[in-house]
Amino acid sequence: MLDFIVSAEFLKGVKVIILGLVLGGIFAFFKFEPPVPSNIYGLLGIIGIFLGWFIIKTLIS
Repeated sequence: MLDFIVSAEFLKGVKVIILGLVLGGIFAFFKFEPPVPSNIYGLLGIIGIFLGWFIIKTLIS
């Protein structure tokens, strides 16, 4: 378990979460809406883009 916590992948994930929190705080401070999908269809569209990219990348390589 300790090996996982100090692994590079875990630390990358923690850095990304911290960056997201800081960026979210900046958006809130300036009273901007964050650039996120406003409904489930927007979220599904993002997942679809990722899946399409992953499938084509896998087929090409």
